[in-house]
Amino acid sequence: MEEWKVIKERIAESTKEQWFDVYSKLKHDFSLSREYVESMTKCENLDIRNAALWHLDIINKYNVRQDYNNVVSIKLVIPSYCQAKCEFCFMNGYEKMEHDADAFLNKFMDSLYDVVNSLYRKQPISLDITGNEPTFNPNLLRKVLRTIKNSGIKDKINRIVMTTNGYRLNDVINDLQGVVDYINISTHNFDLDKRRETFGTWRIPSDDELHDMVLKLLDKRIPTSTVAVVYKPIDNFSSFIEKYIEWAKSIGFNSIRFRGDCASDKFANTFNSYIDETTKCYKVIQEEFTNDSHWCRLVTNDGYFFFMLQGVVSTYECSRGIEYIINDDGIAYLDYYKQHRFSDNELPLNYIFDIKK
Repeated sequence: MEEWKVIKERIAESTKEQWFDVYSKLKHDFSLSREYVESMTKCENLDIRNAALWHLDIINKYNVRQDYNNVVSIKLVIPSYCQAKCEFCFMNGYEKMEHDADAFLNKFMDSLYDVVNSLYRKQPISLDITGNEPTFNPNLLRKVLRTIKNSGIKDKINRIVMTTNGYRLNDVINDLQGVVDYINISTHNFDLDKRRETFGTWRIPSDDELHDMVLKLLDKRIPTSTVAVVYKPIDNFSSFIEKYIEWAKSIGFNSIRFRGDCASDKFANTFNSYIDETTKCYKVIQEEFTNDSHWCRLVTNDGYFFFMLQGVVSTYECSRGIEYIINDDGIAYLDYYKQHRFSDNELPLNYIFDIKK
């Protein structure tokens, strides 16, 4: 019996492109030259002409990123509450937060299947479990984790990350194993009193409690990072960075993400100036300027990684295809505010589409 590889080569040599091949190429392949696409607008076949006009409309509206060197994020928004009252919280402007756990549990897995199966083998995928506060209701979180674990979908996902402020995290550490690959704990300040002030509550982990949780997670082979949202000017930012890094290493966090407040655009210029200042003091592994973010990977002299990121209020409004949201109602959307359903997406999923300014 002949090898299938030989047979495929023979097929390729013998067949010629048909009209439906051209149509499919125009709808899905954005490596085509503009000249080729424009030439297809004059084709006798009406379906090809329409596909070419659609393709031209897309490349007139968007800069198409063909090589995306990061994971595409699927945000899974657990419909729980939060004990904290951070003034920069993205959910503060969220007017229709739902807390119907049963409705969410009935729908979210089907939505997750739809998004993951559509992205699989087109983009690397990160599933980011978030909230409000995902650990606020441990029983609800356990049901979500168990459903994901039993679904088998993890084989199609590159990593599963959960971001939490640490509230009741101890209650679910055993449930994370086999599902979550990475934990990210929001701290926002290395000083406990200032941390409590930022969170607007005393119900957050102390340094000793954070250290204990990091060790327990390491015992489960789950590394932990921390995030610090910078939302107001900081005197001597370079000193702030140095102290934060030393504190994070003592707790056991394997990296820090310093993030500018992206719940609004008001602080972006200040934080971008902090990024510029910091890149002069540390080794820069990678720096990128894109529609949706200005971000850097940096490393200290003793090899400790940290990141700096200034994002945007809505990726949907600037870079489509970067993230998808399984929202608190269990339905998949292209945006946080439930205006655009994933099922209505018309853009190919193997590219990022940056809206032209």
